[in-house]
Amino acid sequence: MPNDFEATVGKKFFLDCPHEGIISCVVKEVVPNEKLVYGFQSKTPTADTLVTITLAQEGKATRVTLVHSGWDALPAAEQDQADNYGGGWGSVMLWAVSRAPLARLQAYKRRMGWGFPWASSLGSDFNYDFNVSYTEEQQRSGTVEYNYRKSGVSSRSNEIARGRGGA
Repeated sequence: MPNDFEATVGKKFFLDCPHEGIISCVVKEVVPNEKLVYGFQSKTPTADTLVTITLAQEGKATRVTLVHSGWDALPAAEQDQADNYGGGWGSVMLWAVSRAPLARLQAYKRRMGWGFPWASSLGSDFNYDFNVSYTEEQQRSGTVEYNYRKSGVSSRSNEIARGRGGA
């Protein structure tokens, strides 16, 4: 879903939703690595609803919870609009992207019995566009923006980035 999202409170952004058109949003709350809340205003329904995404560590995994609330504030004639969104969020949220050849990812996915979509970012700028990889120049500078946060680059993270160790 194309968008111009930035995780900054008060920042307006738009989602281009295939079945709804342009959705106007504004970031309401950001707790890094824990919570994102934003207002969601489509042409129908006319009321502003709220999307809350939370992340919770569960052992070695992360539970992602999405709650789209505010439907009860809709005019009576629009109360059934919530039903239109029931199946849509799963296709937006349940994607994985890894930097490995697609055939390798698909084979692993089949072996594990997973059904979610899994894409390869190998050979693309995807990881750089989303601040989850950094260039050698950024490494030399000693400070990078990784996963939307400024952080120092340790020798261990340099080794991992260069393919010499790590997971």
